[in-house]
Amino acid sequence: MSEKKIPENAQWPPEIDNIDRGLSSIDVAYHMNHRTGDIGSYQYLKTGDRSALMICDHHYPCAFDKGIIQAVAKRFAPSDAVVHVDHKSKDCRNKSGQSCAYEVTR
Repeated sequence: MSEKKIPENAQWPPEIDNIDRGLSSIDVAYHMNHRTGDIGSYQYLKTGDRSALMICDHHYPCAFDKGIIQAVAKRFAPSDAVVHVDHKSKDCRNKSGQSCAYEVTR
């Protein structure tokens, strides 16, 4: 299953009805749909009216994170919104960093 399809099949809290709530709920949905153990997290930080930062500190690859974040943002954004997700980490997990950051704009 593609990481972009996961948000379509995952369980989501019923109050999730916009992009900010969708992005901020990724961590909740991730923990609801993942097996136990030290699985890390997705942290949502609103940075503006049309922007946010997602910080990911788990063991999945960067492409997985970007796909999940993009799919959730598109799922909950207004239908006419153009969503961009850009990898912004200097200390990326692919380079032995602790986390990756993604800027989301619409």
